[in-house]
Amino acid sequence: MKHKKKFIVKGVGAGKRAETSPAPTISARKERGITLIALVITIIVLLILAGVTIAMVVGDNGILTRAKKSKEQTNKATIKESIELAIVGALTEESNYTDVSAESLEKELARYFDISKINMIDNLDGTFAIYFMEENITYLVHGQEVEEIDWKNSFANEEAPAEQTETSKDIIGIGTNGKAVNMDLWEYCYDEVTNGYLLNDEEVSQNKEYNPNGTNTEKIMNNGYKGKITEEGKIEGFVPQYISEDKGENFKPVTSLYRTFQDLTDLRVQPNLPLTTLYMRSTFETCTNLANISLPSKVIDIVWCYGSTGITRVDNIPESVRKLDGVFYECNSLQYANIKIPNGVESLNQVFAGDEQLKEAQITIPDSVINMSFCFNECKNLEKGPSFIPKNVNDMESTFNNCRKLSGVMKIEANPANGRTCFNWVGYDTIDGFIIKVKDEDSKSFLEKIVDGSVGNQNIRVEIDW
Repeated sequence: MKHKKKFIVKGVGAGKRAETSPAPTISARKERGITLIALVITIIVLLILAGVTIAMVVGDNGILTRAKKSKEQTNKATIKESIELAIVGALTEESNYTDVSAESLEKELARYFDISKINMIDNLDGTFAIYFMEENITYLVHGQEVEEIDWKNSFANEEAPAEQTETSKDIIGIGTNGKAVNMDLWEYCYDEVTNGYLLNDEEVSQNKEYNPNGTNTEKIMNNGYKGKITEEGKIEGFVPQYISEDKGENFKPVTSLYRTFQDLTDLRVQPNLPLTTLYMRSTFETCTNLANISLPSKVIDIVWCYGSTGITRVDNIPESVRKLDGVFYECNSLQYANIKIPNGVESLNQVFAGDEQLKEAQITIPDSVINMSFCFNECKNLEKGPSFIPKNVNDMESTFNNCRKLSGVMKIEANPANGRTCFNWVGYDTIDGFIIKVKDEDSKSFLEKIVDGSVGNQNIRVEIDW
């Protein structure tokens, strides 16, 4: 008689049937363990491969980095080649095939580049520095040679010139040509207003006109330039663009030329100016014999900068400029100023005031302008002014006062709150007179009241004709 084998399971009460399953074998446990280890190893390998792949793509020597460098090198080569072609064109225009003038070179550069996006400086030593704003690259032109200025190399290797005195032997200044300059020719101080160096003394920098937190010193006429003016009307040496006070360990840019050359009446040729300049308030004010103008591409403030100078024309204002009140006031030789006012400028107060020889000032005025008070005041020979006054202009006090030869048509969209003496004697000495065109009847009535309040208004008409 066969007996059924009984399974005894501890913990199972009577009357209850235990459910059992065979225990896993050793080989099954091993297979499961191997699978987990393999998974971990696989993940680690994938992470390593991902890291390697990412490094190959975006690392310091990765595909994207190399592609970017290759593109930059190609772009630099293209720029250099275009500059070389511009030099050839300039030499051809000069007809002597030896010397290139700043005027002819700039004209030729305009054939290859957007001239508003580059800044060319005549270093007045036979070289030109050409700064490309978007690429942040500066090229040095010497004769027919073109080379990129390596500022890092200049910072690392330039030393103070031997002629510098013992007191300034640790000071290194580097000019726009990437070479060391004689710092004995310059007064300077660190400038908290523009976070760079000011080429003037510390007491001058405390004038409240410049520094709202200053002490309002009366000593504001000092010049940052301490050298002489040559017989040719030039400064000695070169303007520093970067300055180090610790033997070249650290360099900071020159950012302010506040009153640096003010009242140097013998100065006839504007020196090369640092490309790093942001502030040029009163820089050349009352330099009565200064005949040329060239502004750095990043400059923001040029208030009173060229007031009472001998400049004859203005063709360009950098897009970076935001403040320019009185910039060309009482420039008695200025005749032409056909320029575009940068968007963002709010005030044109006294910009051309007292420029008695000014004939044309067909300036383009952006919507940002609010104040035009005294802008063309006493411009007695002005024949052509702006063709359009935008709607946001709110102050036109004496804007065209005594512009006796102003003629033609001007569209005025503004209804200024202050228009006192705006049109005194405007167009009085002309045959055809001066015509103001407005959009509607309300504007016509408003402008007619301003015209009626001005003396000598016989030759002014207000018409609805947009």
